[in-house]
Amino acid sequence: MKTVTLYFALLLIGEGFASAQDQYLWIRLTGNRVMTNSQYQAVAGDTLVILRGGRITRVPLCEIVQLRVINSSSTLKGVMIGSGSGLAVGALLGFSLQGKDGPGPGSVTTIIALGVIGAIVGGTASALEKPGDVVDVSGMSIEEKRVLVREMVKQSKIDGE
Repeated sequence: MKTVTLYFALLLIGEGFASAQDQYLWIRLTGNRVMTNSQYQAVAGDTLVILRGGRITRVPLCEIVQLRVINSSSTLKGVMIGSGSGLAVGALLGFSLQGKDGPGPGSVTTIIALGVIGAIVGGTASALEKPGDVVDVSGMSIEEKRVLVREMVKQSKIDGE
């Protein structure tokens, strides 16, 4: 039972960390090149400045074909919601399976197993691409791309909070 209580405490702590996570850019460039796990730094002139692998990288806006802003906090929140749902169902099943001597190891295992399964399902569902996540910018001018990148990052921060 201590394990289940600890698991619930970690869920509550994890929610605080979820809102502090960064957002990442997924960038498709000309020639079918893709840049993932890129953190937005700035748009300077006709260049997108990103942090990737601990290094500052400059990407010419004219080479960007598609963009997507990914909030890692939304994935973590999906894990938290799925895990909490799985724990609730697991607790119902686990305690309904307990014998007259109280909860046994089988009921605690059921609770934890369904919590882990819920976390996997919740995290996967929230990380999946949704319609409109990837924006095609291939026909836009440099100025339009500059404005759009700033708006996407700004809007994503608002939605993620």
